[in-house]
Amino acid sequence: MTVLHQEADETRIAVGHLVGGLVEGDPGSVDDCEVRGEGAVEGKEAVIENGDAVLGYHFRRRGHRAESSGGICRHLGWSYPSWRPGFYPAGTKPADFLRYYAERFRTVELNTTGYRLPAEEQFSRWAEQTPSGFRFSPKMNAHRRSDVATFVERVQLLRDRLGPIRVLVGSARDEGLLTLVLGSVDPSVRLAFDFRHDSWAGVEQELPANAVCVGALEGAAPFRYLRLREPPYDDAALAAWAARLRLMVEEGKEVYCYLRHEEEPTAPGYAKRLIEHLS
Repeated sequence: MTVLHQEADETRIAVGHLVGGLVEGDPGSVDDCEVRGEGAVEGKEAVIENGDAVLGYHFRRRGHRAESSGGICRHLGWSYPSWRPGFYPAGTKPADFLRYYAERFRTVELNTTGYRLPAEEQFSRWAEQTPSGFRFSPKMNAHRRSDVATFVERVQLLRDRLGPIRVLVGSARDEGLLTLVLGSVDPSVRLAFDFRHDSWAGVEQELPANAVCVGALEGAAPFRYLRLREPPYDDAALAAWAARLRLMVEEGKEVYCYLRHEEEPTAPGYAKRLIEHLS
């Protein structure tokens, strides 16, 4: 499966934002904390995320000019009522949130899939409700080894809307686990490993071309996967990130960059400003 079409003269950057909190009516409400594998250690950053979503943009590089298009979505149901009317127009129904997002942004990180897989029909519906070029990046909890094959089969129902799979690994280094995950997906499917244990340091050198470490700014893979989780971001910080992203684009990389949500719709503003810096 081709995950993200790229013409010879075009590179896309997806800038998004992470959204927490499930909303009534979502088709798969789940526990509100990440499941840790045996041997996982508590890090400096709490891994409690009620369900992510992303506000995202793609930047297309044509010649020497960067063009932007958008993509933001929430994980499961795309409902975030506190963003009305700041982002969603007043009166927008939750059932219309995904379409509204997908008309403006180009990617979403699905956190809920790391807790419980939605039904097959749900993945198909999401794909049908989003335009060509939109990408979902689902989360996989890698310690659930017996579920890896099912997870991969299920998320591929997104077809060409499937972006990189974020693989959360909370346990200590385990070459068998890494081999299992890598061997369970077609090489055309992109993987972003989110290692939460220090013993995995240096593993990026062993990853194939379809895999990266979350947050890595360098590497041989043709894409990057970044999560900006420490708002607020002032204009200087956004300008600095824009400069980093621009260098990656100039190197021919495709970049997925997600910003963490807040109760107020600040993340869309951050993404918009980031796009302006990149224009």
